[in-house]
Amino acid sequence: MLTDQHYVTIGAFIELRSNMGFEIPVETWRYLFGITTTAWDGLLRDARHKNQQFCPLAPHIAVTARWVARHKQIQMPLALPSATDLFSRLNTVLEHPLTKKVFGLSFGYDATRGYDWLLLRSEPRRATKLAFAMIDHSSPELLRKNWQQWHANAKLEARLRGIADLDMAPRWTAPLQRGPHHLSMAFQQLQFARPGKPNLARQSL
Repeated sequence: MLTDQHYVTIGAFIELRSNMGFEIPVETWRYLFGITTTAWDGLLRDARHKNQQFCPLAPHIAVTARWVARHKQIQMPLALPSATDLFSRLNTVLEHPLTKKVFGLSFGYDATRGYDWLLLRSEPRRATKLAFAMIDHSSPELLRKNWQQWHANAKLEARLRGIADLDMAPRWTAPLQRGPHHLSMAFQQLQFARPGKPNLARQSL
């Protein structure tokens, strides 16, 4: 179960699919979060481990998982908003300008990723575009509300990982572990993927 008192763990994420209140095929769940078969098998293996089940989930998956857990719904639209389109429309409805840095950080990536997307230096993963679609809305009021909730979720997850103010951070960092826990291989594969570098997390469906 996801709580507001602890960052999203691998074990909690695996349990989330079963706690949604309706049947979700594994293939659909993996597609929604951009997780390959190999990485999913790694997460299942870690979730069964007495220590690694408590390891933090990669931030870009954890932030989306919090949204899905709160809204108890998943969306699979055919048309996905681009980063430039969503960023532009958000800046027409928000009271204070949204920066490229905060845009990237809010989706679980480091401070440079928003610049990469918006300057067309790299393309967001399909799973990230699905995250864009979760908060997108034709109503300016609902778009603003959705972004505020998404951003609050991201800041909450960051605080629980020891990042005092996500908007000022250069990147997401791994939380300090209590006890014998250590970062799982699945976490490292999902968290530290960068564009242009071979990695399991880059092989999104």
